[in-house]
Amino acid sequence: MKNIWISSLFIVLLAACQQNTDPKASTAPEESLYQKLTGTWETTYLKVDVRSAENKPDSSYLLEVEEGEWERLYRVKPNRTYFSPDSTFRTVHRGIPGNLMSEDRGLWNTFGDTLMIIQPTKTSQFKVAFRDGKAHFVGLTDFDNDGKADDSYYAIRRFIGKHAYE
Repeated sequence: MKNIWISSLFIVLLAACQQNTDPKASTAPEESLYQKLTGTWETTYLKVDVRSAENKPDSSYLLEVEEGEWERLYRVKPNRTYFSPDSTFRTVHRGIPGNLMSEDRGLWNTFGDTLMIIQPTKTSQFKVAFRDGKAHFVGLTDFDNDGKADDSYYAIRRFIGKHAYE
């Protein structure tokens, strides 16, 4: 009886360890974060907790912009970031009529689930996760340009397309 039980256990373990031989099963590797981010992304939600603006005491503030509020509250279009395959990026900030208000440029790269953004005056890192077809960016950055990467940053971006700059 003991041999039957051991033989049965061995067969179950062997079957569990075998690879899926279904020819319809996908064997394509999952895209890397770099591949997923390459293209154009539009910010739909932004929340930044600025710890102390310009190193002044009692100057903390919270910036939160929901989708649909960009134009109504701030008279701007949601910013767009272009992650190019050559590791350069460009973030464009436009006013309501479409006029260019400002632009950030620099280099980008990924390491596992982390995006690194390198600009002439600062470097930032964000953990990136994908949910509901959108990319969620979380990290600390120098949002207020006071020289300290102490501002808590959370953004949700929607993928626009693989095309480069507009």
